[in-house]
Amino acid sequence: MNRKNVGFGMRGSMLILYQAIAFYLFTVFNSFAQNIQASGNEMFYGWNAARVSQIYTVVCLIDVLFQLLFARKIANARNIKMISVVFMSLSIIFGFGIATVFVSEALWLLLFALSIFFSHVGSTLLVGVLIGQWFPRRKGTVMGIATLAFPITGGALLSVFAGSYFSRGPLAAYFPFLLVGIAGIVIALIFIKDYPEQCGAYRDNDKNMDPETAKALMEQEIEAKKNSVWTVRNIFKCRDFWFMSIPMGILLATSVGAMTQIIGILNTYPDFYAKYGTIATFMVTVVACAGSYIIGLLDTRFGTKKAVVISCVFAVLTGAIGVFASVPTLLIGFYLLCIFEGAASNFAVSISAQYWRREDFPSVYGVINPIVNVIQAFGPMAITMLGLRFGFHITLGIIGIFGVIALILICLVNPKHIRELDSKYRLEAGLPADSQQ
Repeated sequence: MNRKNVGFGMRGSMLILYQAIAFYLFTVFNSFAQNIQASGNEMFYGWNAARVSQIYTVVCLIDVLFQLLFARKIANARNIKMISVVFMSLSIIFGFGIATVFVSEALWLLLFALSIFFSHVGSTLLVGVLIGQWFPRRKGTVMGIATLAFPITGGALLSVFAGSYFSRGPLAAYFPFLLVGIAGIVIALIFIKDYPEQCGAYRDNDKNMDPETAKALMEQEIEAKKNSVWTVRNIFKCRDFWFMSIPMGILLATSVGAMTQIIGILNTYPDFYAKYGTIATFMVTVVACAGSYIIGLLDTRFGTKKAVVISCVFAVLTGAIGVFASVPTLLIGFYLLCIFEGAASNFAVSISAQYWRREDFPSVYGVINPIVNVIQAFGPMAITMLGLRFGFHITLGIIGIFGVIALILICLVNPKHIRELDSKYRLEAGLPADSQQ
């Protein structure tokens, strides 16, 4: 056994922790605000709780436009780590605002919007690019670990937040979570660089390449990134891009939407929730963590397409079982959805790194990520409206229908066609159309 390629390395492990904390912060501002604080604001100040999910959708659409306009420039910058630190720092500042500023509903919603925008762009785009540059081959396993932050934060820690929020107030509830975010920023500043070669580490922690050769290849890649043939226009023209993006967007929209209404779903049966709500919420965390890690391993072992197919099958089963009105079917359907909750957030990184060259990864990921998230943007609002209007059993059934659509589309992805387009674009640009890296 080659011991040189075991583990992630100390600095690589710090990057995984930074990514997990970035995901955690986004979930704190998103899930905590929509699940708990929106109702609290309505109770204490008479504000409209439904506006929170509506603002979330609007912010995600602005986020998408921002990424489409600036993602390639950001990805080609030599200081992506520092840009991510700035975005995550701003998210904490505005997150502190939603815990302390209650002058008016409009101002609070603005602070909520800004905390979501900066934490979302920071966690999904900026730190995601770093993950792709550090772990091009092992990105599935790495993201499977980092995305454990979603179920842990939206499940177990949500209960902790709720208890503190109603007993000690918003600032006391948010403060420890914000401290963890600050710790993540310190970790990034001390341990992480844009590329592992810049700090004596190795991509995928593979130490078989000597440092001089690794640094030379890094410089070549940095230059090649500036002239990537995969422009926004060429990416949009690739049918496989859409066959990937739409299913990943569906998986993310359904899972994120459901997690923002976890209490509403489990409280469909109030007597059950009163007796077993804590256990049921804890099981959400357990199931989602196991699913995130296992699907991440499957991603690395068998490829992202197959991992997405498996997740789509779970979405179909969510609807097929959850649509029936009973406590057991609701729980089984919801827990099936939880299995792909964390994994749904890492597929954009994985699929961009798997099917495109390393130098093209930032450009492609900078387009796939916002398109996936424009679909995801409607998830919380749709789940909330459908669940409250028709019941969450029907909502789970609708998720199953969208799971079928996602399954059909992802099965149409043809990696050979992507390679053919890559060769075509490279020849047109006067570049060698050699085999994929």
